[in-house]
Amino acid sequence: MKKIPLEQLLKESRAETYAEQYRYVRRLIEAKKIKAVKASPLNGKTPALPVSYWLAEDVPDERKRQEQEEDLKFHMSPAIRTDYYLNHLEVYGAEERWVTPLNRYFLEQGEGEPEPVSLNERSFQIWGREKFLQKEQGKKVLAHCGVSLEQLRVYATSEPLAYYSASRQAPQTVLIYRK
Repeated sequence: MKKIPLEQLLKESRAETYAEQYRYVRRLIEAKKIKAVKASPLNGKTPALPVSYWLAEDVPDERKRQEQEEDLKFHMSPAIRTDYYLNHLEVYGAEERWVTPLNRYFLEQGEGEPEPVSLNERSFQIWGREKFLQKEQGKKVLAHCGVSLEQLRVYATSEPLAYYSASRQAPQTVLIYRK
């Protein structure tokens, strides 16, 4: 929770008289948007107000929460485990934009086995980002979904070799090492 001084609240009220300011602060308290700091001194006016308040945290929209639960329970591919997200809906809210394309990929695949492709190709195919699985949050999203790289049918490849030769002599011998 964030602490806010009374002066800042009164600036936001734009009320002319102290009585109007007092009513504004009381409405915020009744609406549970702010809460007085218990150890805060009073401002010395009549009626008195504490000089410090806690801003209430935003409560997640219940409708959005229900939609997310319904989405997880009824619209996800069987390949995606939803138990983690059902227990951590705030994480699902943050990762939903990455889970949705993964779900779409599995739903479009159906029962067939996809052709094995490189990690970067599959990442681009699902998320439109070549390095999502390799360098971004892709592995974390897969872990939360209970999906392994084997399920995505990918194989690792090395980055293309950049080669520079100071000599213009032709032909040249180059050794390419493969793991």
